[in-house]
Amino acid sequence: MAANHILVVDDEPDIRSLVQDILADEGYQVESAPGAAAARTALRAKRPDLVLLDIWMPDTDGISLLREWSQDGRPPMPVVMMSGHGTIETAVDWPQVKPLMLAMEQAARDAFAPLGTPVHAFTHLSHLYPQGSSIYAQYVWPTAPGGFAPNFARWQALKKAVAAQIAAHGGTVSHQHGVGRDHAAHLAQEKGPLGMATLAGLCRQFDPHGIMNPGKLLQDGGPWRD
Repeated sequence: MAANHILVVDDEPDIRSLVQDILADEGYQVESAPGAAAARTALRAKRPDLVLLDIWMPDTDGISLLREWSQDGRPPMPVVMMSGHGTIETAVDWPQVKPLMLAMEQAARDAFAPLGTPVHAFTHLSHLYPQGSSIYAQYVWPTAPGGFAPNFARWQALKKAVAAQIAAHGGTVSHQHGVGRDHAAHLAQEKGPLGMATLAGLCRQFDPHGIMNPGKLLQDGGPWRD
């Protein structure tokens, strides 16, 4: 039986190579395209079983390409949209904005120092409010050899260090960046006793069987479970 054919469309060569290696290791037949023009050519030559399509590309963005492929209401094959932005977002009161920005950047550098690898931090204030501001940070570093595992480990180390500084300065990792069990360690510090008790009460009332929160948001065994 032939392996499923997957087309990876991304203008970043490191991302294309990384995704292609992971899928090939799992036994898939993988083809890659660096942009929309190459993806159109690949699709005309052979229809894939699945397309992994980057959203942000310089020639034609992924959303426009998906619309182009969906003239009859749906694309001729399953499509998974990807975004390659490695970012962390938070918000704090004005007195903490600059100290936290500096602390986040330093935490990233410290996390990579044992590896001897530089990391570049690009930080800006994305939303301004009377009380404070959102801080949006993007981190860039050289891709490690060895495929997915070492690169994911680097991201985990950076995110853990930066999230610790955010919690220490009274912020919280917000938006889609704040999703995941790895944030549970900072949740009690971020929300305080009253906030944790409120979350626990909501979970008991609306999720008594632990379906939406199966020991994730409020980890099993915590004092708020009683």
